[in-house]
Amino acid sequence: MTAPDLRGKLKPVLDPESGSQLVRHVHDCIVFRLSLATTDKTDGFKARLRTTLGQARELNEAIVEGVESGETLSANGGWVDYPMQREGAEWVFRITLQEVGFFHATAYIEDASGFQHWPSGGNIRLSVHPHHIRSGNTIYCAFTRLFGKSKHANAEAIESMSPEATKLEKDGWTVIPPSGTLRDLKAELPHVLERLKCKWLHLLPVNPTPTTPNTRMGRYGSPYAALDLTSIDPALVEFDREATGVEQFVELADETHRLGGYLMLDLVINHTGWGSYLQEHFPEYFRRSDEGKFESPGAWGTVWEDLVELGMDNTALWTHLADAFLTWCRRGVDGFRCDAGYKVPMPVWRYIVAKVRLQFPDTVFLLEGLGGAWSETESLLTDGGMQWAYSELFQEYKPQQVSGYLDHVVEQGGRIGPLVHYSETHDNKRLAKRGRDWALMRNRLSALTSINGAYGFTCGVEWLADQKINVHGCVGLNWGADENIVEELAALNELLNSHPCFAEGTSLTRLSGDDSQILAVLRESANGDELLVLINLDVEESHSIELDLPEKWTDARDLLGQATCLSTEQPIRLAKADVLCLQHSEPKPQTDAAIERLQEHVDQFYQVEEYPCIVRWTLEDAKRITPVPHGHHLLFEHKVPFRVIVFECGKLNKVSLTQISQPLLGKHYAVLHLGSFESLFEIEFITYEETAKRTNAIISYLAADFEQQLVRQFYGSEARSLIGLLTNGLGGMLRMHEQMGLVASKYDCVLAANLDENVPVDRWVMVKRMRCWVNLNGFLFDLNTTRPKRRFAGKRLIWVYEIPSAHDQSCSGEIRIIAKMREGQNTVDFWFQYESDQKNRSVEFTVRLDLEDRSFHQETHLDESTVRHFRDSTSTQHKHIGFVFAPNPTRHLVVASNCGEYFAEEEICREIPHPVEASRGQTAQGDAYSPGWFRLPVN
Repeated sequence: MTAPDLRGKLKPVLDPESGSQLVRHVHDCIVFRLSLATTDKTDGFKARLRTTLGQARELNEAIVEGVESGETLSANGGWVDYPMQREGAEWVFRITLQEVGFFHATAYIEDASGFQHWPSGGNIRLSVHPHHIRSGNTIYCAFTRLFGKSKHANAEAIESMSPEATKLEKDGWTVIPPSGTLRDLKAELPHVLERLKCKWLHLLPVNPTPTTPNTRMGRYGSPYAALDLTSIDPALVEFDREATGVEQFVELADETHRLGGYLMLDLVINHTGWGSYLQEHFPEYFRRSDEGKFESPGAWGTVWEDLVELGMDNTALWTHLADAFLTWCRRGVDGFRCDAGYKVPMPVWRYIVAKVRLQFPDTVFLLEGLGGAWSETESLLTDGGMQWAYSELFQEYKPQQVSGYLDHVVEQGGRIGPLVHYSETHDNKRLAKRGRDWALMRNRLSALTSINGAYGFTCGVEWLADQKINVHGCVGLNWGADENIVEELAALNELLNSHPCFAEGTSLTRLSGDDSQILAVLRESANGDELLVLINLDVEESHSIELDLPEKWTDARDLLGQATCLSTEQPIRLAKADVLCLQHSEPKPQTDAAIERLQEHVDQFYQVEEYPCIVRWTLEDAKRITPVPHGHHLLFEHKVPFRVIVFECGKLNKVSLTQISQPLLGKHYAVLHLGSFESLFEIEFITYEETAKRTNAIISYLAADFEQQLVRQFYGSEARSLIGLLTNGLGGMLRMHEQMGLVASKYDCVLAANLDENVPVDRWVMVKRMRCWVNLNGFLFDLNTTRPKRRFAGKRLIWVYEIPSAHDQSCSGEIRIIAKMREGQNTVDFWFQYESDQKNRSVEFTVRLDLEDRSFHQETHLDESTVRHFRDSTSTQHKHIGFVFAPNPTRHLVVASNCGEYFAEEEICREIPHPVEASRGQTAQGDAYSPGWFRLPVN
């Protein structure tokens, strides 16, 4: 029967809506739903999601290769189809986001004839941000130069120079004043990250600046006039015979990470200073006028004469710039402020971001787009791959301006990413110039209206410094002043870091009118918590506002500590510059998707029923090469926070993966998955205790075809089975083959005990072998030479045998024998299990243990005296089912069962082959003594 022609008749509807633009974070789960507008029959229909999700590496590699090879990017690159599952009247696909990047998605229905029906509208565009920036993104902007001896002043750092220095300057000499250093700033990190509770340290550029009078602007020169994109300004470095400038920068990065923070660096790629490395070695990279002169950039009608502008037509420059970003990432930088980023074309940024993401996928890019068109910002935060952009709230003052701009911030935050509210930047007048009330109100405004807690301020704001920062000079920070807002800012940052109403997924609704002097904003978290923010934008007078609020708000308390409750009377009146952040009930418990996922990996490793596809790595493993089978995860574990960086061996400038640990149950963990790689890797394991410590090690990621058949080829042929090993953590061990009764070496054993409670000593073999048979309804099965159908190794060894039916080749039941060695004890537990869907089965296990009494490296040879030794030392237990073997006051073996019977019927086992030793020309066999056997009935 021919399928009906449905072309143009079906109207698929996609949720999220086709053409929408969304922001999500790693570990989020996104659900796509496809349905039909009509209720026509859909028999034989199939639906598929077509997307680039899950293809981040492929997309980034294609972007990089396209630029470096000069080829045009394919429009179809990275797309894959996933089948959608039918749920009632719609088709559904759920996916957990695991990669940072910018992705597309759409879906279609395929009818019985094979024709595809697509929803109207464009693709869904999805920006996926790193997990760690979903909340609490408080930023402290530091100008390193200002952290010298002059930081305590509230004035120009150098108001005047000596007559001698002034004369030198007039004569064309360069006079470089003292400057704060990276180590000066490092000393204040506890203030920034612990006292103020900031999450990010944002550094203005640290590159060398021009020093000659005709290329330098101001007394110090601008840090934005970089002479070399990867070098450190010598003025920021302490003279130290043991540490270079780069090493002192790494010290700062390490200390930032040790205190739980992240490091952001201001890096300028639109221009350089005059006489820069790039200008001298690659003048073709720079813009020139029609007269052949180098051009200077500018904005807002001002030309920055101390700068020379780069052109972006030469893709060789793009590679040079991307390598600079990677260099700083390797030094510990977690994110970049992209100065004048809107002046750099989107394709350049897309290439740079893609190249960085291949090695440092969680790197954050903050666009400084002030002065550029909004379309450029939107393009860079989507196709360009950036996450954040500067907010312009800091220069909006009138109520109508503030309200209108916040509406814009809220709308765009869910579409393209947060616009970061800096209360004050280095380009603006100091807030404290208008007084403490103004400075505090504007900081609270910026923080309490932020998206995902993305709020920043410039060094000195907390000390009410009122001297405008001049990037060409140096001013004091009023550091340590008695009058300050340190505690107030710390309380704000703590609120942004911890309250769910400042996390990703929170909705902001403005309740106040456009021109209201009191701004009223309702914040509602993803799980239904609410905060009401009220801000009097006027620092001169008090104002009132009327709000139609539910009864629950009458008992609200202020989280800033300024009021106990909200008055039930209307209108609500706020004093000048007053700010309230009201909460009517305690927030609900939050779940962290990253911690939940990490818990799954840890649980998988420590579960005992099946072999975990996880390799655990601790510092002890740094002494060896750690093999990681294909498809396995690498679980790093340590007692303190750490970072792990993975390099391809021999290519320390090419990072493959990076991870930051997360706390869980008193320890710290990170999980790496090396994907399709097959190589040796060097890892740099950085731990953060009182100081940062680096440890290097090697891991070997095995090939995809290194599976069981290859393991068997090398390690498990018919003559040599796979071996399971259990230990007690104190030197005791069990070593048994997959063919349970097989002994191939004198080192094979059921129990080799460590007889010293404190330190490992020479093991003492007490039980050489366990032999086992099963009687199933009168049929006897020998498990000693039979390979199990399946085997599992981990904290337990598990042998799984399928018992064939008496009538055909089907399986009538499954036998499991499980072994576990107790931690810290010379004790092995065995479980004997039988599972079957068939009833009335009679199942009995017969178990024999073959004993020895020797040190680990000897053999047992039975003669009349040694047989007598075993007989005289063995006795049947009367209180328990089993026996005791007590050959010496210092050692005795107890064997007991919780069911069945024990029969004291000895068996002398002579010349048990040891083929491993025989192949080495050593003693080729050994003996053992079995005092009896167990009959174990199983239900």
